[in-house]
Amino acid sequence: GTILIWYIHRQFSDPQAAGYAIIFGLTIIEIFWSMSNISWSALVSDIYDEQQRSRIQGWLASLGGVGRVIGVWIGGLLYDGLGVQAEGWGFFEGPLFFVAAGAMLISTVPLFFLPEGGMGYHPTPADPDDSPRRPSAAAIVYLIFLAGMVFINFSRNSIAIIFTQYLTLDTGLDLDSRTLSQIVNTQSLAIVSLGWTAGWLTRRIGNGVALLAGTLGAVAGLTLLTFSTSLPIIYVACFLRGVGDAII
Repeated sequence: GTILIWYIHRQFSDPQAAGYAIIFGLTIIEIFWSMSNISWSALVSDIYDEQQRSRIQGWLASLGGVGRVIGVWIGGLLYDGLGVQAEGWGFFEGPLFFVAAGAMLISTVPLFFLPEGGMGYHPTPADPDDSPRRPSAAAIVYLIFLAGMVFINFSRNSIAIIFTQYLTLDTGLDLDSRTLSQIVNTQSLAIVSLGWTAGWLTRRIGNGVALLAGTLGAVAGLTLLTFSTSLPIIYVACFLRGVGDAII
């Protein structure tokens, strides 16, 4: 699908039409990405017991951060063809699409070696004396949690798409691709460093407090990005966003 988007957008001579082809194409791909994001979390819950899930998910987030560092570094190099091509060369000629598609294809290989069957969960029989309000109360709490996560991810993702454009466009900070990759990797390094301890942290302070701490970190990062154009502060803001990503 990624390579197909590149091919389709090259068929338009009008830059605006080509841009819309990419937008609509990536919209379709993001549907499958969203399915994948939910599926791997469910898979972790299916394979590991409750005591191990936070630790394993933290490790996976940390490994994902390592991959993000490598990917951003490669993207920065390919964007202008190692500095010998025009800016946007890697996007227009396709190397960025080809490398991304190859990485995604390779990432599916470990899935063939994963065990199936889950933890063999057996629910305990319902107590006839239990109040019927308990399932209803639990459902309400769960719905509130889902609503909260929706708003949290709205705020985090609303800036994700336009952030890199703000840093690189002439009307923004007008940074080169290598500086951009360093800023983005600051967030990735936070994910890597905190991901290994996320499980320990949630056990120490509890899932609710950890979620609140991660949310506050993300809010602080977005606030700094809103009111500052100083590069050092932007680095700090990206680090805080990475802290929020790792914990949330």
